[in-house]
This record gives sequence, C-alpha cells and structure tokens, in this order.
Amino acid sequence: MINNNIILIIISLIFFGCAKLEQDYPERNFYVLDAQRNPEKTVNTSDNILEINRFNISPKYSGREFVYKVSENKYVSDFYNQFFKSPDTLINSTTYNWLTDSGIFKDVISGSIEVETDYILDANISDIYVDLRNPGDTKSILEIQFFVTEETPTDTKLKYNKTYREEITVEDRTSDNFVKSWNKALELILTKFESDIEKLEL
Repeated sequence: MINNNIILIIISLIFFGCAKLEQDYPERNFYVLDAQRNPEKTVNTSDNILEINRFNISPKYSGREFVYKVSENKYVSDFYNQFFKSPDTLINSTTYNWLTDSGIFKDVISGSIEVETDYILDANISDIYVDLRNPGDTKSILEIQFFVTEETPTDTKLKYNKTYREEITVEDRTSDNFVKSWNKALELILTKFESDIEKLEL
C-alpha cells in the first residue's frame, strides 16, 4: 500500500507544476479599432442615402491576429495579440459611424438592409500590419481603397475611387502602441475621405 504522505507529495507536485505552467503561459489580448471624429457636423443639405457594403480585405490580414512584416517577403502573425473582431468588420463599423456623424448624407445604412439608396460605398483593405524590419523605425501601416458608386434606375456609375495609405511611426514596440497608431492612421484616412466626398457635392 502506498503511504498517504507519498500520495500527498505527488498531488502537491502535480498541482504546483500546473500552477507554474499557467503562470508562464502568455496572456492573450484583444483589441478594437476606433477612430475619433471631430464632433463638428457638416450642415446636411442632401437628400441622398448612402449604403455601406461589407468591406473586402487582403487574405493576408483576414484573420484576427496582428500581422508583422519581418523581412521583404515574410510576414508573421501574433497569436497572443488579436483584434476582437476581424479588422475589416471593425473598420466597416467605424466608417459607418464616422459618415453618419458627418452629416454629408441624409441617411447612412448597412448593406444588409433592403432600402432604395442613391450611393453605395465599397472598400478594400489592402494593408494592415506593423513593419518590424527596422528596429529604429517601427511603423503601423494601413491602406484602404474606397469606391463610391451611384445607383440610378437604369445603371450603376462609379463616382469615386481612391486609395489612402498612412504609415504611423511607433515609438515603443507594444501591442497597445500598435493599436493606437492604427487608430491614428484610420482617423487620418477617414478625415481625408470625408473631405474628398464632401467636395463631390453628391
């Protein structure tokens, strides 16, 4: 018969061994993208309705994990630092809120709602990564191409097509700083996009 003391020792070793493993296991972090618009609203003189479709994203970035560029042709993903939802979903939602607050359109609706609209917004997110190739010059990269089409009873016309790219320098290589710089890049892109759309006088 095995001595009870020996059994207790074995159980203690197993317990403390598992506890040590849990302590050493890195914690996973989840983040959102959120660009803050200047609260000043454009005076709305338009009766147009804008529909925002689901955004497309390059397959390299379609997952939720952060992506880092470590050499010319090599990218790695970060299992422990992720977006709460896919980046295209987060950017789509932020763009929706931004354009709604802008007042440029009478209404801004999601593409999932069956309503007759005047214009449709599509976008392709071609880059969203952190460039780690130069230790002294880390940058968060965001590139988005926007398309605005006009819906008429007989045709669909492309009214606007432009690519926006921002490269924001990151002082310290932390996941929090990566997200802050992506948010800054998205804020700059949406500010420029809003200004360009406003000039079209849709």
